Amino acid sequence: MDGIVLVDKPLGWRSHDLVAYARKALKERVGHTGTLDPLATGLLILCVGEARKVAKFLMGYDKSYEGTIIIGMKTDTMDLEGRIVERGSIPDLSEEDIKKLEEVLVGDMEQRPPTISAVRVKGRRLYDLARSGIVVEPPLRRIRVYEFKVRGVDKERIDFTIRCSSGTYVREIAERVGSLLGTVSCLGRLRRTEVGPFSVLDAIKPEDIRDPGRAFRPLDEILEDIQRVEVEDSEVMRRIRNGAEVPFEGADGLVRIFHGGRLEALGVCRGGVLRADRVFNRGL
Repeated sequence: MDGIVLVDKPLGWRSHDLVAYARKALKERVGHTGTLDPLATGLLILCVGEARKVAKFLMGYDKSYEGTIIIGMKTDTMDLEGRIVERGSIPDLSEEDIKKLEEVLVGDMEQRPPTISAVRVKGRRLYDLARSGIVVEPPLRRIRVYEFKVRGVDKERIDFTIRCSSGTYVREIAERVGSLLGTVSCLGRLRRTEVGPFSVLDAIKPEDIRDPGRAFRPLDEILEDIQRVEVEDSEVMRRIRNGAEVPFEGADGLVRIFHGGRLEALGVCRGGVLRADRVFNRGL
C-alpha cells in the first residue's frame, strides 16, 4: 500500500496519535506531511509505505484553513489550550476594521513561531523545551498569506478563512488580529480544508482507514506532475539504484525514473547527469 491517505483528523487527536493508529490498522510504516495541533481538525496527509520517502516533496504545498478567533483573550499558547495571561476589550468591528484586517494580513511577512510548537531549535522541539522550563525565542521565518477573509463576526468571535504558505502558524496570525484591533486575541478553532490539490472533502475518518477508497492516492498518481524519464538499460538502472551518477540527456530538474514501466526512483537530472534522490525498494 504505497501512497497517501487523506484523513480528517478529529479534535483532540495529535498528529502522532493518528500516525500510530494508522500503523497499527494498516500494518505498514506511516508518516505525515505536516503537523496539526490537537485543537485543530481537518486534512492530514498520511504517507504509507514507500510514499514516506516523498513526504518532503509534499510538505511545501500551500495550506487553506477555516477557523475562529477569540477577541479579548490572550493565552501563553496563542490558542484555547493555553493559560490565559491577559484580558482585553472587545471592540465593535466596523466594515472599515474588517477591510483593514483583510488587507494588512495578506502578503509576505515575517513570523515568529509560537514558543510552544513543533519547531526544532538546536535539535529539540520547542514544546519539549517549554515542558522542561526552558524558554527559547524561535528565529523569525518568512511566510506568505495569499488570502485572509472575515466570514462573520459575533461579539468576541471572528470567523475567518485563510490560504497561506507552508510553515505558517495560524495561531500567530490570530494573535496578530488582536494587536491590529488595539486589544488581545487568540485562536479558538481551526480546521484545515486543503493542502495543495488535496481537499478534506475527500478525506475519511480514522476508523475507515483500513478501507480508504477514494481517500487513497497511489504514489505515481501524486507525483504525476513531475516529469518522467525511462531508463531502458538494466545495468544503468542498477547503478542509479546504488547511488551512482550516470550520463543522461533529455531532461532537466526533478524527475520520476522508470524502468520496465515501473517507478523505481525520484531523481535529479542536471547538466546531462542523472542521480537518484529517493529509491523505492519495492519497485512500484
